[in-house]
Amino acid sequence: MFNDQLYKNHFPAILFAFIILGAMWIGYFIQIGPIPEVTRYGVHPQEIKGLTGILFSPLLHSTKDIWHIINNSIGMGVVSYLLYYFYKEVTVRVLLFSWLLSGGITWFIGESGSNHIGMSGVIYSVTFFLLLSGFIRKNNVLIRLSLGMVFLYGSLIWGIFPIKEGISWEGHLGGFLSGMFLAFLYRKKGPVERKYHYEIEEELGIEPEEEYWLPEEERKPKPQIEKPKIIYFFRRSNEE
Repeated sequence: MFNDQLYKNHFPAILFAFIILGAMWIGYFIQIGPIPEVTRYGVHPQEIKGLTGILFSPLLHSTKDIWHIINNSIGMGVVSYLLYYFYKEVTVRVLLFSWLLSGGITWFIGESGSNHIGMSGVIYSVTFFLLLSGFIRKNNVLIRLSLGMVFLYGSLIWGIFPIKEGISWEGHLGGFLSGMFLAFLYRKKGPVERKYHYEIEEELGIEPEEEYWLPEEERKPKPQIEKPKIIYFFRRSNEE
């Protein structure tokens, strides 16, 4: 299913995903351990002190509902693996910009007095980056994987609307917009769909010599080329 040339990225991608997940869980254990008040470092929209949350909020999760970090861990584990596997060259940049842009947009459009925490904004950004970039790069594998992620991870598209109270739709919307922007920014990066010889010939305007897409029995017979005949003239050495 995966491109053979990218297979060497498999184990580094797993390691990268575990590093991100490790940082998330370290932040969670700090919250429930020695520094429980660290949650205040989330994104506080339209407040100067809330700007620090752009850096720290993705590492903070609700200590009252462990499923908050569990769900985000599953989502982040998958998208960070896919990001590294397919976009190793720009992985750090995409993740960094997803982190900052999703938080920045949340700070700008969020309701004053609210506090936004969690990795979901970054997950949205990376997911929609992968999805749109897959379409741009015409990579069917990446498109299918990203659509599966959208379907499985809580119906992502609905998360950008203020439907459920207590859910940071602003963070989700910020991630969605960030992912779209990054996909266009790095539209020339990443894998492309493997092309067959006949597709390359068609792009170059080269007409195929035979109808290769037809079954063998329906193909036009190749013209028979007569082999050249070589005629030798000789005479005996004693003949004048």
